[in-house]
Amino acid sequence: MIGFTLLYFVLGVVFTFTLSWLLLKYGSYFLKNLFPKHPEGAKSLIALLQIGFYLINFGYIFLMIAYGPGSGQESADDMRKFLTSFVGWQCLLVGVLHMINMAIFSLMIPRGSSKKA
Repeated sequence: MIGFTLLYFVLGVVFTFTLSWLLLKYGSYFLKNLFPKHPEGAKSLIALLQIGFYLINFGYIFLMIAYGPGSGQESADDMRKFLTSFVGWQCLLVGVLHMINMAIFSLMIPRGSSKKA
């Protein structure tokens, strides 16, 4: 049980920080271009989105650890199923929230703002 909890926690933390770095790297450019007249506002929004991302991911990780397998009698196959389902649900949750954010931000882009050659 402790091995499963530790493995899931380490995988969740690595997943969270890796994905956060990627979102920060590419999202910063996107948001700075979305708000060119307000670079400090874009910077603040990036920080707030990152905080929310950490809260959602770590909250999910701790909930899954709390409500995961607990009898200590689980087989290796049971642990594999729990681990893959927990990580899979975490990926789906983050992906859905990311797509919702992208849809909201796409509505904020002024129409006709694309540059023509």
